[in-house]
Amino acid sequence: MPNAQLRPIESVWGHFAGGPAANRVDVKFIDSAVKEILAM
Repeated sequence: MPNAQLRPIESVWGHFAGGPAANRVDVKFIDSAVKEILAM
């Protein structure tokens, strides 16, 4: 995939990182990464 980026989510949730919407830290990381990538 051209221009792909790997951005691991460092989370206490492990495999489910970003899944539980109640985890504000994961949600903030994902939202920020998506906004940054889309702005390119």
